[in-house]
Amino acid sequence: DSAGGSGGLHRVHPGVPAELFVLPPALGHAKLFDDQTQLVVSEPEKAILEDMGAESIKNEIANSSVAVMK
Repeated sequence: DSAGGSGGLHRVHPGVPAELFVLPPALGHAKLFDDQTQLVVSEPEKAILEDMGAESIKNEIANSSVAVMK
């Protein structure tokens, strides 16, 4: 944007919900995963996630994302 920052989908503002948020590439890589990437979650972690529920998981991800972006 004109203030010297970069605009675009990755720009979020506190208190304003983002309609579309695209994580910037990590370590300069354009693509972190492909269609062959598998995510493995241990049984104890699965149980924790199931107990948390979708809304709680969403909030945890949002809080962690904010902490990483600071």
